[in-house]
Formats: sequence, C-alpha cells, structure tokens
Amino acid sequence: MRAIIMKRGRVIDIYALENNGSIEIKDFFDYGRNYPDKKCIVSGFNKYINFIADNGHFNLSDKIFKCWKRKRRDQICEIRKGQDRISCFFHADNKLLLATYFIKTRAKEEEEYSRAINLNKRFLENPIWEG
Repeated sequence: MRAIIMKRGRVIDIYALENNGSIEIKDFFDYGRNYPDKKCIVSGFNKYINFIADNGHFNLSDKIFKCWKRKRRDQICEIRKGQDRISCFFHADNKLLLATYFIKTRAKEEEEYSRAINLNKRFLENPIWEG
C-alpha cells in the first residue's frame, strides 16, 4: 500500500490511497468525468479538495467536511457532497490521505467507515508516501 500525491497545496498535501494497484479515489474521479450524472459531484469534490489543499479544512462547514472519533479510538474524516462521501485521514506533516469513496446509506455507512479505517491501519504499518 502506498499514498500517491493528488494535489500539492499551500497548506496541506493531498494524497490518495493506492491498494493492490487500485486507487479508488482516482477511479471515482475518472468515472465521474465521463458520466453526466456524476460530473457535478466530481467537480464539487475537486473544488473542496483544492480548497483544503490551499486553505485547510477549518473554514468548511460540517455539511462539507467533518472529522470525528469512532468507538473512542479511530479518528475518521469525510468530505461530503450530498449523499456522496470521500473518507479521509490526517497524517503528520500536513498530509490528508483520501481513502475511499461511497454513497451514504444507513445500511452501508458503518461498513464503509470500518473499511476505510482498516485500509488506513494497513497503510500505517508501512507507510509509503510518493509524489
């Protein structure tokens, strides 16, 4: 597992998690650019990610960006656009790691958060940051 740079910002560097040759976030952006129903969502996420890279996340509302601790241990963050979500994690040296993309449903939400946290834990065992 490794993290590949997506955007170098003034404040935060944005990375995407690569797992077994697949970059889920990149796949979502590539898919979304080719389908009219997802173009608006991809464009919105792109705008939020660029803003975070250049300014940090502090000026974004909880409706767009939220972090919280799950089960009193694991902190997880997500970037939100409607029902669409990108899970992410802050790491040292002002790095934001984008982990997974999913559409929020009650039944799927906890499963997706657990999946993202497990991927991040696996990454932390041997973190490889690549530009």
